[in-house]
Amino acid sequence: LLQGAPPPAITDWLPSDDRGGEGEGPAFWFRYQILPPVSHDDMFNDVYDHLGVQGGALGIFPEGGSHDRAQLLPLKVGVCIMALGAMRKFPGLRVRLVPVGLNYFSQHRFNSRVLVKYGEAVDVAPRLLEAFTQGGDPKRRAVQELLAQVQHELEKVTVAAPDWKTMKTFWVLRDLYCPSKRLLRMTSVEKVLLAQAFAADYDRVKGDPAVDPLLARIDQYARNLDALGIKDKANLESALLLRRHSTVRLLLLLVVRVVWLLSLQVVFGPVYLCLFPVYAIATLYSRRKSRQAVENSSVKLKGRDVMGTYKVIIALPLVAVGHWVAVGALYRSLGEPVAVAYFFFAPFAQFVVYKSLPSDLAFLRSTWALAMSLLHRHDSRALILERTQLKEDARSLIDRLEWGMGSDEVQSLEVCRQETLHFSGAFGKSFMDPSEELGESFSRSLHDLNESLKMEEIERDLFFKND
Repeated sequence: LLQGAPPPAITDWLPSDDRGGEGEGPAFWFRYQILPPVSHDDMFNDVYDHLGVQGGALGIFPEGGSHDRAQLLPLKVGVCIMALGAMRKFPGLRVRLVPVGLNYFSQHRFNSRVLVKYGEAVDVAPRLLEAFTQGGDPKRRAVQELLAQVQHELEKVTVAAPDWKTMKTFWVLRDLYCPSKRLLRMTSVEKVLLAQAFAADYDRVKGDPAVDPLLARIDQYARNLDALGIKDKANLESALLLRRHSTVRLLLLLVVRVVWLLSLQVVFGPVYLCLFPVYAIATLYSRRKSRQAVENSSVKLKGRDVMGTYKVIIALPLVAVGHWVAVGALYRSLGEPVAVAYFFFAPFAQFVVYKSLPSDLAFLRSTWALAMSLLHRHDSRALILERTQLKEDARSLIDRLEWGMGSDEVQSLEVCRQETLHFSGAFGKSFMDPSEELGESFSRSLHDLNESLKMEEIERDLFFKND
């Protein structure tokens, strides 16, 4: 028995007879259980045998759990003990620690993606093994030194920042530094690698007095974009259209886009209706579980790291049950031919909608950006002028500090960009006309522009730099 006042979390599950009250005095008695100590010797020996006898590989998450923070959690020492322990048990064994970075794209949503990046393998130095074998303080120092090496290599394959605000600033900095023609056709993987290069080198350059003011300007620029509900890439695409086309033509393009979006809703409307209950239930269930995960965790921010998992857990059985219920209902009401047709055709239609949804959403965001640019033309012009100046200042600072130049991605972009094109004309500053090739691209719709850029090699930047 334990005497004293337990915290509220404990009294919640105590029987009413065991709960103390105000009139019972300061003493409080309640039942409790003692859990026996858990020995990890068997687990570690199994790992040693797996690495040493079988020559196998082992995947481990050294952070000790999932989270939705913008940086790595403090690593656990287990991964180092496993490596050094296996080499001590099997002399001559060479254990290498390969860092693997998991970079998620909207991990809380359906149909999201993840970039898996492998880094350079970490070899265990013989002196660390010797110190580990001695035990005591030398063993602890060897484990901590190896853990520091693993931490350093993991930071090279993940995008980490002090907080999400700084992380979003790195994303915009990446778009500003990237040649604009390259930005329009850059893949998600290339974007992650470029942002990771700036994030990994941030600690080295943050002491420069020009870094924080530039990041503050970029953050304000991002806030201005958020106020219009657009992203930097969409801002650039809309600016190219506004520069080349008349208002009447852009309005016509906007009408065509809206009609196309409405036609998609008409064609795929029945599929959306079939999937909407699944989506609604999975979303509500995952949000509930994410709130519980945040309450039970000291490291999670919004619990987005578990939302995708719970959506899959609840959505898969709901889709299967809903499909069979619909087949049975159609069989009873419309007969066997309709039920059989739905049984084979419905999964195909749902899969097409599921896979095309990201591109449809991108098209919707692009249409929204065009609409905002037309409705708030003055603000759009100001944003482009602000972007142009930020682009020049960001490139100048990055080149001066050699920020991220240890990355192949940054070096290739530095070689790729040769000239800079300044927006002007309707935006109020001197404007250098684009080349004939780009002029032909601008005369077409935005869809054709993007398709043409996919077919072209990156020969020079859209924007010319004043050397």
